Amino acid sequence: MEDIYSIINKVQLGKKRVTFATSITESPTIENNIKDAELKYNKREMKTQVVFTIYPNDEKYEEDLFHFDITDDEIPEIGQIFG
Repeated sequence: MEDIYSIINKVQLGKKRVTFATSITESPTIENNIKDAELKYNKREMKTQVVFTIYPNDEKYEEDLFHFDITDDEIPEIGQIFG
């Protein structure tokens, strides 16, 4: 059960899917941890175990755009930013 956190970290940082099996009694707790991490997953229930496959998110970062007003009395130098 404690290994779920290292598995989630491996998926998030390594950007690779991970497949593992767990007991039926631990599967609801593990599923809640995966949902809390907002990761995509598949779950296959079998007679004695549950097999999870966790997929990394396709994160797209938005660029921050800054708008700077330059007044007439300011002459900016190349590479200099006024805030």
